[in-house]
Amino acid sequence: MISYNLFEVGSCRHCERMTMTKGQFKQREYPSTCALIKHKRQGYILFDTGYSARFFYLTKYFPYSLYRHLTPVTLSQSLKQQLLAINIQPTDINYIVISHFHADHIGGLRDFPNAKFICHQDAIHDVKSKKGFRALLQGFLPGLLPKNFYERLIVLGKEEVTLEEELSPFTSGFDLFGDKQVFAIPLPGHAKGQIGLYFKAEKDTFLIADSCWHQEAYEKLIYPSNLTYLVHDNKEQYIQTIANLHLLYKQNPGLDIIPTHCLHTRERIREKRS
Repeated sequence: MISYNLFEVGSCRHCERMTMTKGQFKQREYPSTCALIKHKRQGYILFDTGYSARFFYLTKYFPYSLYRHLTPVTLSQSLKQQLLAINIQPTDINYIVISHFHADHIGGLRDFPNAKFICHQDAIHDVKSKKGFRALLQGFLPGLLPKNFYERLIVLGKEEVTLEEELSPFTSGFDLFGDKQVFAIPLPGHAKGQIGLYFKAEKDTFLIADSCWHQEAYEKLIYPSNLTYLVHDNKEQYIQTIANLHLLYKQNPGLDIIPTHCLHTRERIREKRS
């Protein structure tokens, strides 16, 4: 049996209209969620790491300073600090699954020295050589990667397997450990090579990263404002991914679908902590 916990690791503020068709032209808070997964044989696995103090250090100077001004960030405790509070050491983390390389998902990679990193080949190929403005346009801060990142990297490419029928219309993914326990599933559109994570815990669970920012999007098939597509990799793929998630939700209502930046996800975390 897989078990997991969610953590909020920082948040940013952004115009609500960017993520909701009928949203207001006002600032809204978007929490950054990570997951700690415990696998019987593989031990502790992270899905993303949220922000860290290093984000603020790297965005002090131009051009990366534009990042923190466009999406002001708040961080009270890093993921490392939150894990230490429950007696999990940074060295206890064996794997980190990177949904994609935006800074709010990889901010804490340097805090876990023993972890191997897992990502889709399209994701790393898209950012590997980018620096300065080219990196900034991708929401990527190269300095967040550990110096030995590529030595520790596991790249997902051609080893796709057929998924269970209950995950339709998603038909293929990656069996991360070859035991049919944890699957990485491509969720294109928001960023090149974005992946979500599916596993069976108390409830079947699907962490969908930034496929949508609001639970209502996949429940009611609500697409974001056209402004949103300025920051997405591929508009057509993004729309199709939300449509697929909506169909999955309708066909499999018992599946727990969790977006990274949804305020409902924040509420779940706070309710569990209280």
